[in-house]
Amino acid sequence: MALPADGTKITRLALIGNFLPRRCGIATYTTDVFTAMRARFPEVAVDVYAMDDHPGLYEYPPEVVGTIPETDLTAYLDAARKIDASGAQAIWVQHEYGIYGGPAGDYLLALLDRTTLPVVVALHTILERPNPDERRVMEGLLRRAARVIVMAERGRDILQRVYGASPRQIVMIPHGVPDRDLVEPDTLKAQFGWEGRKVVLTFGLLAPNKGIETVIEALPAVIER
Repeated sequence: MALPADGTKITRLALIGNFLPRRCGIATYTTDVFTAMRARFPEVAVDVYAMDDHPGLYEYPPEVVGTIPETDLTAYLDAARKIDASGAQAIWVQHEYGIYGGPAGDYLLALLDRTTLPVVVALHTILERPNPDERRVMEGLLRRAARVIVMAERGRDILQRVYGASPRQIVMIPHGVPDRDLVEPDTLKAQFGWEGRKVVLTFGLLAPNKGIETVIEALPAVIER
């Protein structure tokens, strides 16, 4: 696994983001990424630095070598020093505005600016109409990152059009899902007492802009047909 400009292979990576047992989409994603990295590149040590919204609440697994209380700026600077001292050769950040402290999560920039290591940022939210703080943070990430990962071509378009990002800096990697054994739907329905019923599923977190209310309002008419 190589990222540094001199072609040196990475043997230790710092991974920053939420992590299970914290229950949120970013935590699940970061944990899945860690598991996949360990399977694909067993020779690479991946040190997890977990963003912490309730310090002391979670019992993190051993792979979490450090936690960063999200509202404690000093903890970000301490984490930067710890990462530098760890022998890590690159930092991989899972970015979502709401999981970092400061205006629009700008405490993360303080951490990244305290280290000279190459940075890769996976962008989970790319705003087409950012407010001034959100724009400042995204532009700061783009200045600092060697590569940014988007999960759809739409994200690539917004980064170039709205933020002036270089096309060479952007890599598109689809979100993906963990590989699980196929299970017959009827088997799972029985566990919830839904035998013989049609079930509509959605994925991800609930939010006002996802159109869930529209689906609920439309269902009676759909069922009548």
